[in-house]
Amino acid sequence: MDFLTYEADLPTVPDGTDMQEQRFSVVVDGGAPADQTLDKAATVATFEVPQGSAVDISLVYVDDAGNVSAPRTQAFTAVDTITPESPGDFGEVRVVSERTE
Repeated sequence: MDFLTYEADLPTVPDGTDMQEQRFSVVVDGGAPADQTLDKAATVATFEVPQGSAVDISLVYVDDAGNVSAPRTQAFTAVDTITPESPGDFGEVRVVSERTE
């Protein structure tokens, strides 16, 4: 099974709020969520999912009293879009026979 690593840019945290942390969640193919608690200054969340899986991500803010915001969610299918590396240089190219018509 192949796995893909993603980085999700997080929205800018509004100024002047008492938000203390961000909770980022990843659900693969409807399974159990994999949660990450991120600092309020975090700008990117990194996660790994199986290639071809249905992925749902969500983000909530938690304030200093423990109140949780409504989630921001997004769904996508994990698709490998990274091209393979180019082949290296050829080795020696030589004549190995001759033919006359």
